[in-house]
Amino acid sequence: MMTEKELKEIYKRSQSQILPPEIEKQSSGPTLKVSSLKFLAQLFEELKPKNIIEYGSGLSTKFMMDHLSQHQKELKIFSVDHSEFYLAQSINKIEKKTDLTPLWAPLGYFFHGGRSFVTYNPRYTEKIPPSLKFDVVFIDGPLGFFHREAPLYQVRKHLTPNTLVLLDDSHRPNETLAQENWKKYWGNTQVVSFGKEEPLSVIQILQPDKPVAHPWDNSAKIKSHIKSLRRMAYIWMHKIKGNEYRL
Repeated sequence: MMTEKELKEIYKRSQSQILPPEIEKQSSGPTLKVSSLKFLAQLFEELKPKNIIEYGSGLSTKFMMDHLSQHQKELKIFSVDHSEFYLAQSINKIEKKTDLTPLWAPLGYFFHGGRSFVTYNPRYTEKIPPSLKFDVVFIDGPLGFFHREAPLYQVRKHLTPNTLVLLDDSHRPNETLAQENWKKYWGNTQVVSFGKEEPLSVIQILQPDKPVAHPWDNSAKIKSHIKSLRRMAYIWMHKIKGNEYRL
């Protein structure tokens, strides 16, 4: 498990990184910020992770496969996205696809610990080898409206105390709540945030195989089901209109 000081030192060193021009030009709007991409680059160079899962394909997928993989020859990336069309588009832009496993997971209900979520259909986890452990879990999806808490529960069996969980847009209310709930669920959890306007947080869980038995009361469970109904209604509204719901 890395200390807060070690992570902050890596972040400080990372800001002197020079990104490929085509990557830096695309870093705008909803995509990863330049400071976060530089941090990813430094992490890869120093830690050389072997197994990564990301939620939300796009610029980060291309950056990791085409540029960061040169620092780690054994790198394997699992890329999860709810939009089959967008996932295919993202993959087509990547030059090096050998060690990339695309996982299409449409949004739907997911139940865990008595609570309800609208997130990635968990069947994608069937394509992850049972014994595989992730060095990095990068959460940049689903879209903020749907909350980003649930994916970490879906891959809980693939976490170790050394797994770095990277949460983008960690300042937003839903993501702030996700971090609070992870702390309730796993207990001893370290959170270190970087950046000011749209920060990225690094979460490490000391004992990912030993969650708290019953962290949620009945009120929290009921509220989660109400929120899920609203989110499913939102999805169906856009499906009826014929819209792609990468909103």
